Amino acid sequence: MKFLLITLCLLMSNTVFAHDFEAVNDDGVTIYYNITSNEDKTVGVTYMGDDYYSPAYSGRVVIPETVEYQGVIYSVTSIGECAFYECADLTSIEITNSVTSIGRGAFDRCLGLTSVDIPNGVKTINNATFFECKNLKHVTIPNSVTSILYQAFQDCFSLETLFIPKSVQEIAWSAFYRCKGLKTIQVESGNTVYDSRNNCNALIEGTTLLIGSDSSFIPDGITTISSRAFYGHTAITNMNIPNSVTSIGEEAFSGCSGLTSVDIPGSVTSIYESAFAGCSGLTSVDIPNSVKTLGSGAFGRCTGLTSVTIGNNVRRIPNSAFSSCSSLTSIDIPNSVTSIGQYAFYGCTSLASIHIPNSVTSIDLAAFLRCSALTSIDIPNSVISIGTAVFNGCNSLTSITVATDNTKYDSRDNCNAIIETSTNTLIAGCHTTVIPNSVTSIGEDAFECSSLTSIDIPNSVTSIDRYAFNGCSGLTSIVIPNSVTSIGTYAFGSCSSLTSIHWTPNSETDISSTLSETSLPSTSRTLYLYVDVTNKDMVKSIMTTLEGKFKEIILVEDLERFDLDIAGIGMSTLYLDYPVKVPDNDDLLATMYVSRIEGNVMWMKKVKDYIPANTGVIVQGNPTTITFRGTMLEMEGISDNQLQGVVEDTPVTDISGTVYTLGRGVDSGYIGFSRYTGSELPANKAFLVLDGASDVNSFRLVLDNEDGTSTSIGRIENGELIPENEDVYDLQGRRVEHPSKGIYIVNGKKQYIK
Repeated sequence: MKFLLITLCLLMSNTVFAHDFEAVNDDGVTIYYNITSNEDKTVGVTYMGDDYYSPAYSGRVVIPETVEYQGVIYSVTSIGECAFYECADLTSIEITNSVTSIGRGAFDRCLGLTSVDIPNGVKTINNATFFECKNLKHVTIPNSVTSILYQAFQDCFSLETLFIPKSVQEIAWSAFYRCKGLKTIQVESGNTVYDSRNNCNALIEGTTLLIGSDSSFIPDGITTISSRAFYGHTAITNMNIPNSVTSIGEEAFSGCSGLTSVDIPGSVTSIYESAFAGCSGLTSVDIPNSVKTLGSGAFGRCTGLTSVTIGNNVRRIPNSAFSSCSSLTSIDIPNSVTSIGQYAFYGCTSLASIHIPNSVTSIDLAAFLRCSALTSIDIPNSVISIGTAVFNGCNSLTSITVATDNTKYDSRDNCNAIIETSTNTLIAGCHTTVIPNSVTSIGEDAFECSSLTSIDIPNSVTSIDRYAFNGCSGLTSIVIPNSVTSIGTYAFGSCSSLTSIHWTPNSETDISSTLSETSLPSTSRTLYLYVDVTNKDMVKSIMTTLEGKFKEIILVEDLERFDLDIAGIGMSTLYLDYPVKVPDNDDLLATMYVSRIEGNVMWMKKVKDYIPANTGVIVQGNPTTITFRGTMLEMEGISDNQLQGVVEDTPVTDISGTVYTLGRGVDSGYIGFSRYTGSELPANKAFLVLDGASDVNSFRLVLDNEDGTSTSIGRIENGELIPENEDVYDLQGRRVEHPSKGIYIVNGKKQYIK
């Protein structure tokens, strides 16, 4: 309503209501006017210019009976719509008796006004005329007034007395809405529509009490307490409702925080929406058996309420009926109740136990949300509908059971959760929940539990719906199995302690939902991304998308693996068509490739950390089996590598050129590459190919060391390197017969012997 009024004033200020002229009173105050009739020579007071948002009036304003403009005397007969809108510094207004019309919103939000006398010619107090004049204490309504329209005095919090003359025949329901400072209400005798019978200090129409005050009592014979009749009257401490009353309207006593006791008689059949909302002084309530209709939020925010008795004719506990009743410790739901509405007991933080009778068939959205003292819940066999987030925030909940003969839900395997039987969807859990292996989906809002610190998600689960673990602030780590293909938005939202996520995506994972900004990613979390041969292509495709979305991404690779046997000679070759890590293995002494060939010498360099795909290498180690594991890392090949290889057994005739393979000389025992005489090259072995025919029968191996020295590979016997027939000297010039590891002089050059 307020929005509509402001929109109306905007439309007026931008069109026809620019003031026609202004005139200065004898007291020096400038007033702005519009000519309303040239024929009758009448004008109305308005705002300055075309912007009613620029308050033109302040202090004391006296509206004259006449005003002169261009030699013509005009009668002032009206105050235009929004004329004094938001003139917060206007402290006093004197309206001449010539004024017979006051427009809508004329004094809207004039916060400085404390008293107003409406002249005797005015018939209608228009919509929002004195809306939100919060300091207005006194108003005189003359006998000429017949109608008081919508919001005329709404939110005039300081208004203390109200006198309704006998001329008034119409009062809109919101005319005095939230006038919570009213102490006395009197209707002039002889009014044919309204009365304040028996000096009850209330406004009554027929058998309906419309407006109450701090000192009201409800006379016998009243059948209806109207909507908002006593709204916000904090001074009321008790109220006797007579046996004649059958209906208590919306917000009738809402915000009466001083009300400590109320007796609802057995005549009452309907208590409407928010009738007693915010009555924080109430400690107990008995809803009689006569009540059939209980409105939404009827007792919401009654924070002092400790006990409630609900009559046996109530069929539904409505939405928010007892929400935020933080002192309520227990409640008995009668067998007449068939449904529990949304947020019915939301925020009842002292509610430790509740019995749901067999009559209940539905429990709606968030019915027990944040009942943090609730320790156990039993779902009877009658329940066939349960909304989302029903037990979210119930951090003390340790036991959830469903009757074994319930056809819609179950709590199989003593899992302390509610599972929708037909879909195998877990819809509600707690911090003691164990998810059974048969569950395929974790439903929307299934968990919101700050006491949940860990949870095992079995491989049967394929989807985690939105908000599933939202608000689980104690959860520190989560493992998402590779069976999960879909993770909804905010599935792990507000999990403030969640620092590590272990995730194995699969080929069917819905990447768009899983990687949305509202599910897994957070710059405070470390993602452990598990990669295997089944999902490595997917992981490759999403790595760019993941960049910058997590604090850190750690690849945990379980890709291809190859077991390489190191024979007695202490060396072997390896050729794979996928990249691998160089193993961290004490038995692995070196991994090398051939960088160049000079004469009959193959010069080698070490390979560090990773071996690119399709790269032949020489592996030196102790006789054993060494496992090489695949990696996701992309890397360039080694451009100067001279070795080739095959990944399956290949006839040597398929290779163009002369082939040399690793071996040890029969006579010399030296390790090197010699001309291959077999018919088939074994899979995953590296070899050297020289174009065309070659007269070289074998090649020595020499390692280029990073420090500029070189190591000549001779033969290995019992773990000791035996160099070729060359004189070897130590750095002091002494000949060495059996050199061990170190730097020596060989043929006049420094060499490092391993």
